[in-house]
Amino acid sequence: MHHLSRPWSVLTGLFSQFFLLPATSFVLMKTFNLQGYFALGMLILSCSPSGTTSNIFTYYLDGDVPLSISMTVCSTVVAMVMMPFNMWLYGRTLETSSGINIPYVKMVRSLAYITAPVGMGMLIFYKFPKVAPYITKLGSMAAFAMIGVSQVMIFIIFPNIFVAVPSQLFVAVSVLLIAGLLVGYLFAMVTKRSNKACRTISIESGIQNVGMAITVITLTIDKFQEQALVFPLCYSYYMLFMCVSSCISYNLYMKFCAAKYVIDDEKKVPPRIAVDAWVPSSNNADLTTTSIQSR
Repeated sequence: MHHLSRPWSVLTGLFSQFFLLPATSFVLMKTFNLQGYFALGMLILSCSPSGTTSNIFTYYLDGDVPLSISMTVCSTVVAMVMMPFNMWLYGRTLETSSGINIPYVKMVRSLAYITAPVGMGMLIFYKFPKVAPYITKLGSMAAFAMIGVSQVMIFIIFPNIFVAVPSQLFVAVSVLLIAGLLVGYLFAMVTKRSNKACRTISIESGIQNVGMAITVITLTIDKFQEQALVFPLCYSYYMLFMCVSSCISYNLYMKFCAAKYVIDDEKKVPPRIAVDAWVPSSNNADLTTTSIQSR
């Protein structure tokens, strides 16, 4: 509740999420000359909110977990308005150049279906705070399972999904992920957030809710659906690789190289400044003893 009562870090993250990242995606789309439904998939992903995956990696990278959770919840709700707006703002060029018809009404309807469980979760968290952590763990495991099953189903339905994919799309995937992380961190640093908040906002900006993007594409796009799914799928694989490798590297560094760090009960924290107590020498001790005896 601290981040919601003083929401400056949350607002910083939301601005980076829904203004800077879609604009960056649009610039990259033009730079790499992505066309048609491949570009549409890129836009849908970049306009999506962050997901629960960001909360997990925020924990393992020693970020601000309460801030991460607050941003995830707020961005999911705000996406109801900002995702269609950004799609209209940046997708109009695709409608004119590629002849794509973006179904905005169906997109809003699908977002309502997706966001409804978030509202239910917030109500449970408010009414039953002791039960909420168990439901969160169960829901996270169910979400990962559903994402895995959905990706398997995509490959079953579209076995040739990666055939005839332009090579620049794979480059755009890696550049967008790195750009999202950098843009989030730099903007948080400019707005004078703490180091931990900067790290968290960076993760929230770079790690998108791929499951929501895939769901929106599945529910709203009828023609050339497999082309629109290519970018979110590639992004999810590269995102997972980058985050897992970063977590492993960071924790190995903290364990073996950062000897100046100490382990607290729950988290690794910077060393506290230790002031050694002055230990009197033997000569001083003798003088003190003699002085006391003379008195």
